Amino acid sequence: MQFIWHSEIFRIGAFVTIILLFIYSYTYEDETTKNPKPKKTEGLRLREMKQVITSAQQRHPELVTPLSKNETSTPTPGSLPCDGNCHVQIQLCVFPALLKPGTYCCPETGCLVKFVRSKKYALENNTDVMIFFQHGTKNLKELSRTRRPHHAWVFLTREAGPAVNIHRDAIYNWSMTYRSDSDFPIPYGVYNKKVPTISEHEIVDRTKGKTKLVAWVASNCYKTGWPRLEFVRNLSKHIEVDMYGACGDDNCTLSHRKCEYGPLVQKHKFYLALENKVCKDYITEKFWSNALRKNLVPIVYGPSRSEYEKLAPPHSFIHVNDFGSIEELARYIKKLDQDDALYSEYFEWQRHGSVELFGVTQWIRLETICNIANKYLKHINNAENFHVKQEFWDYSCRGNIKTIFYKKV
Repeated sequence: MQFIWHSEIFRIGAFVTIILLFIYSYTYEDETTKNPKPKKTEGLRLREMKQVITSAQQRHPELVTPLSKNETSTPTPGSLPCDGNCHVQIQLCVFPALLKPGTYCCPETGCLVKFVRSKKYALENNTDVMIFFQHGTKNLKELSRTRRPHHAWVFLTREAGPAVNIHRDAIYNWSMTYRSDSDFPIPYGVYNKKVPTISEHEIVDRTKGKTKLVAWVASNCYKTGWPRLEFVRNLSKHIEVDMYGACGDDNCTLSHRKCEYGPLVQKHKFYLALENKVCKDYITEKFWSNALRKNLVPIVYGPSRSEYEKLAPPHSFIHVNDFGSIEELARYIKKLDQDDALYSEYFEWQRHGSVELFGVTQWIRLETICNIANKYLKHINNAENFHVKQEFWDYSCRGNIKTIFYKKV
């Protein structure tokens, strides 16, 4: 009798446990459910990104407030009212965004756009445009078989070409990358000619507090598209180069962020903004954030000079390819170090514009989804004719730097 009683208690306990597990899994099922809560198993990186997003949402509430059911937008001059006759649903898979899920009005077309952030591929039946974040989707081949006609797919990444396989079995219609020739460019930074950093006649001492010459911070020492570490070591034979992070001799580490973003690097006049891949338009935070925004002159290698000039402030950087040898580059850096007026010329652009950074939370904004919706409406009947080819990446990167620059030391 006692055995039967204990067995009954065990069955009831097991049943209650199953019910609780079901409720728990439903609560944490998806970001599109009501009042979503973060999964306990999500990684530290994702939690950090969500904290950044929450902070950005508080700073930019105008970007994240969707229309309520009974709300109508007030059109600006030249815009169209959103009367509900036009609907586009855009789904972002796997990746977080500043923009909250909801329905938004795009005044250029007068179209209502429903933005969904979900990894539920069952929603595909109600979605017009799917945005896939690089490696985040594993079953694209299977999804391709069940794909609806006139359904547009967008490929999203800001990684360099060789680091990304754009899935040959999937057919992407449009691209959203750092490249300027993408359908929807998302660069790491831009030069805003409308907002000066300083006033036209403001006098700024560009050498104040800069007691050191060249800084370099890096964590990727060997898995690069060119012998970057050898180049830096060669340069350090001719001028003072402080190497921080995993690739340097200093105890400062990137994990504490005290090198890259603290006052230590800002004691230098120059920053080695050397990209780990030599790819078209691949100009990362090394240039925009670590150098320009810290008031250091970037010494760059990556895209060609013309590609830097297309995006960067005028006369704001030193390109390695402008010099015939590493000794010639070192002599020029020494010359600038000894001539304050010549060095200060690399900051004159601040009188005419400023640098804007585009972090992870700003990739998907209201402007972005409206641009995607507008393109979809223009090509709704022939979206399948637009394909992002593998060659878009395969031939976007160049070979090594001149041999003279990277002799092993």
